[in-house]
Amino acid sequence: MINTLVLMRHGNPDYSTDVDDLDRQLTPAGLRALEDVMPHELALLGDPQDITIWSSPATRARQTAEVVCHALRMSESNIKTCNALYKQDQEAFLEQMESVEGTAIAVGHVPFMEEMFGRFSGGTLRFGKGSAACFSFPSGTFSKAELRWYVQGPDSSNWETLIHVEEGLADVAMQIEDRSEALLADPESSAALHDFRVAIRRARALLAFVRPFQKRRQSLSTDMVLSDLQHASSFLRELDGMCGRSERAGKSMADGLYAVCSTAREEERTRFIGYLRRRDTQRLLREACHGLRNTRWRATTEMEGLSREEFQAEYDELRTGVIDQFLVCNFMDDEDTHIVRKRVKRLRYVADGYAELLNERQEASVEAARRLQSELGHLCDVRVDRDIVDVLSRRGAISREDPTVVSFLEECQVKEEACIQHLQKLRVSMEDGD
Repeated sequence: MINTLVLMRHGNPDYSTDVDDLDRQLTPAGLRALEDVMPHELALLGDPQDITIWSSPATRARQTAEVVCHALRMSESNIKTCNALYKQDQEAFLEQMESVEGTAIAVGHVPFMEEMFGRFSGGTLRFGKGSAACFSFPSGTFSKAELRWYVQGPDSSNWETLIHVEEGLADVAMQIEDRSEALLADPESSAALHDFRVAIRRARALLAFVRPFQKRRQSLSTDMVLSDLQHASSFLRELDGMCGRSERAGKSMADGLYAVCSTAREEERTRFIGYLRRRDTQRLLREACHGLRNTRWRATTEMEGLSREEFQAEYDELRTGVIDQFLVCNFMDDEDTHIVRKRVKRLRYVADGYAELLNERQEASVEAARRLQSELGHLCDVRVDRDIVDVLSRRGAISREDPTVVSFLEECQVKEEACIQHLQKLRVSMEDGD
């Protein structure tokens, strides 16, 4: 005779697809929520010797029963189908349970579970998705039941947030792979290099944002690889940018400074593409993308998921910090300006990458971040051009006394002062709330 019965409602079903009711599956978040909480929930059973798992023939119930099996380290072959659970036939169900020895776990639907709860306890209870109630039968019959415990089903919305985050990280991993292949296929393409670096920066921004919820070691090791790739391609991108700005300004190949920069760019391109093609670089790139696709969360996040409110609060804190830092930035200081620009980029990439998880205000944040990034970018580009001249001068490729170089640096100085003045005006307008 059965001595323990667990009545369990299936997890959160997916109503977004038009399928027969029997074929309706759990949502990915609903399944994830069950997988995370079920081991802790079923631990309340203690250590029963004989367990039989019964499931409604509906797919969503079967999937829930499979999670139960995994939590109890049982084979899915132990699941038995009980049509009475789907038909919600109490008498047929109890008759089938008469043949069970030990403990039975029955996975079904409402209102059946609520009606059975009332029949055994004499009370009423709303069975949420994934909820479970455990009864014992000391007399060996269903006529006398004792409620041992009741567990409310998990809130799958927290896992919906987590799944969105994981999908965002997986998507940017695919972008890195695709753009790495595109760059290797066309090493001369400035656009391909730019797209590759943007994918890496976006991945680093999304990764840094969720670091408080992720296992620290995995986050840092993945970021280290991406950081190395970004750093390795930085000088090439800077030379690419300087040559591109010269080309757009109508400079010719005969122009001495441009010719030297162009030569340096080709040398740097050869070096970086060679580095990117190396087996160990490609292996590390694959490992980083694997880390982005297989995020390991901290214990509390793994058990409780991540609420949208918590996610939004993290974003609001980032946004406030970026604005505050911009408002006190010393635009005369190269490093201070560079740090603010990096944080503005992070804000933009996070707002873009996790748009579905943020409230409607994020659209305004993206636009504001784009504007700040663009304005700060003009200043940083001028300084990069000036720094490239310093590098080439130290290498002996050019002379700072060359009239062309002197004229170029003077032009950079004028542009830098104009950018700083513009940023200061922008800051005043932000302080005034415009």
